[in-house]
Amino acid sequence: MKTRMKNILIVLGLLMPIGLIGQVVEVDSKEYHDLKVNNGLMDVVLELNEDMFKPKKPFTPIETSSNASKAGACDCYVEPDTSYTLAMGPNDDGSSALITIPFNFCFYGQTYNSFYINNNGNITFDNILSAFSATAFPSVGPKIIAPFWGDVDTGGGNGTVVYKITPTAVYVNWEDVGYFSQQGDKLNTFQLIITDGIDPVITSGNVAFCYQDMQWTTGSASGGVGGFGGTPATAGTNKGDGISYFLISRFDHPGVDFDGALGNPDGISWLDDKSFFFDICNTTNIPPIPEGISLCDTFKICSLGDTADIPINFLSPEVNQITSVTFNNGGLASLIEVSNTPGNTAQIVLRAIGTPADIGVYSISVTATDDFVPAGVTTITFVLVIDSLGSAMDPQLAPLVGCDSVTVSVLNGPYDTYLWDDLTVGNDATVNSTQTFGVTVSLGGCYKRVEEPVIISNAPVFNLPTDLNFCGNGAGGGLFLDLDDSLNMTQVSWGLLDPVEDSSYSNTLPAGTYTINAMDAYGLCSNDTTFTINEYEFPQIFGDTLACNLGLFMNTTVSEGGGVWQSADTSITFYQQGTLIEDNTIDNPQISTSTPGTYTVSYTDNTCNVELIADITFPPYVWVGLPDTVLCYGVSYELNPAQEASVTSWDWNTGSSDSMIVVTQPGVYTVTVSNICHSGAATAVIGYKVCDIAAPNILSLSSAVGNNIWFVESEGIESFECNIVNRWGNNIYSFDSTTGGWNGRNSNGGLVKEGTYFYIINAVLEGGEELTKHGFIQVVY
Repeated sequence: MKTRMKNILIVLGLLMPIGLIGQVVEVDSKEYHDLKVNNGLMDVVLELNEDMFKPKKPFTPIETSSNASKAGACDCYVEPDTSYTLAMGPNDDGSSALITIPFNFCFYGQTYNSFYINNNGNITFDNILSAFSATAFPSVGPKIIAPFWGDVDTGGGNGTVVYKITPTAVYVNWEDVGYFSQQGDKLNTFQLIITDGIDPVITSGNVAFCYQDMQWTTGSASGGVGGFGGTPATAGTNKGDGISYFLISRFDHPGVDFDGALGNPDGISWLDDKSFFFDICNTTNIPPIPEGISLCDTFKICSLGDTADIPINFLSPEVNQITSVTFNNGGLASLIEVSNTPGNTAQIVLRAIGTPADIGVYSISVTATDDFVPAGVTTITFVLVIDSLGSAMDPQLAPLVGCDSVTVSVLNGPYDTYLWDDLTVGNDATVNSTQTFGVTVSLGGCYKRVEEPVIISNAPVFNLPTDLNFCGNGAGGGLFLDLDDSLNMTQVSWGLLDPVEDSSYSNTLPAGTYTINAMDAYGLCSNDTTFTINEYEFPQIFGDTLACNLGLFMNTTVSEGGGVWQSADTSITFYQQGTLIEDNTIDNPQISTSTPGTYTVSYTDNTCNVELIADITFPPYVWVGLPDTVLCYGVSYELNPAQEASVTSWDWNTGSSDSMIVVTQPGVYTVTVSNICHSGAATAVIGYKVCDIAAPNILSLSSAVGNNIWFVESEGIESFECNIVNRWGNNIYSFDSTTGGWNGRNSNGGLVKEGTYFYIINAVLEGGEELTKHGFIQVVY
């Protein structure tokens, strides 16, 4: 019988059948796997048993061809050996037992002596973490160190998770691990090292992320397809308070692209063979982290006269910080700075030149400083050797000229590495503009740079307008044409008789057919074009106008070759005059609408392609209404007509021309309203009446003849509220209708005692005047 050790409620934001809510499921069981595949883990209680992920057999290291303890000279990755222990058996989303370590590990100012290894590429300190979809940092959640937080699945023989503890360090290796669900077509290998902050295995700090071949980012339960897409994997650390964190980046696709933690998710292969060292003890600011170079790097210029470019990147661990880089030449005066770009990912490129006077070994230091207060500072030192004993390399660039672009390659190779001036690292590079362009290559540990002027020409672009018609109104003239790419031309010909005009870069040409020929400035690219210019009479239509009765009959259009009428509003229709046949291609249509308003119409002629625009205002027919009403004497009443919005004038039978009048006497009132095209009239009969409230002052509860209910009599009341209170002012009963009354009971239904009670009436008379009445009621039995 299994003993339940830990129950943890996790909500992954996924759907599940209602019948499974609250169900206890063992992580890595078939039932858990089926729920995960079907997005059914919401509100499932995950049960972790101490024997669940206990290794079933000792870890056997994989034999490698290298005898070195590390994978490469400048790679922090340590290959597992027989001193390693299997953290857990093959599983999905599992964790190790609590692991105790013999030293103090500092995590954001707090000391830990134990932690959990989680299968999904991270360690945590307070609890295990089975979440397989990574979150972005910073976030509120677990304290976590994640060299690669993704949905690792070691089932089906796809990798192992192992660790080793020394007196001052812990090594955790995820070796050739696959992704959910038991997929092994792509594998990731990476390592986490944590130390007491003194162990020299980490040259600076107390944490190292060490990567080998990284091939996938996302399991299928996180939206991935074939190992990519969906929720990105996360590499970094998170204090869990939503504030303090370190983020290398998030990854969700193949490739080597990288734009830093500030940008989009990056390509997973960018992590290949990279090493990151940092200090996670600092509670306020993690200094910049070097990428692309480390303390063990050595660069050699093996032949005098050779040069080498050395790129160095620094990551700003906090997303909102900017890092700047400086360098110390170590006594090598000829070392120059080719470029220096501060940013969240900062880069400096240094260039070394092998001269006889500089032969020797130099220790070059590069310092990165972020903009936090106080600033985080990281300094790295690498070795630069200049000698004359190496084999002379003879890289040469070709080709060096081209039309539009050229793909430049390096001859006399191949070479071990390439670094082009555009920071690409392939065997060749594409150059799209004229410039001095170069590459640094390496062979057998020796570096050399070569650069050459690359000439890129472009075929002349004429950029002639699409409309080659001009409207001269019969006065002649011509169309002005300008070759705006003239700076890229050495010669041009229009086919004109005048040699000055023929070689000019702009001309005003009359109607006719022409051919332009041009050559680029380098004599590499030529181009030509033939075109025809036509002269037409300029079209004319009406100006902005007013049209009554929802229609306008046209008779003033001038157009040599006809045209097309249009309106963006679908309520505008173009008819043949005197018919209901729609036709927007005749010069003088009847323009109509069923809806009053102002509309924009346009006419585009077919020859000059000129668009003429005018606004037509169709005023609406006028309507107006006045209400008959009876008012309470003494009430003033605003007689305000309901009317069409375009009304501009009012004529009352009282002599007023205002938009409304105030009535104080009964009578018949008439108003006539008008707009620019139409008018209308309305009449209202206004009467007056007496409005008041009468209330009795006695209530006999034992009476059988009608006065056992207290009620009021009223006339002309629009709203009403009555409150009955006792002599202490406490409310006994309320009602809000003049047809209601009081039967001598309180709000709880009980009869009140004999005595004097008071009524307070608040009412509004018809017409809006407020009325308040007070009085007493004598209650008897």
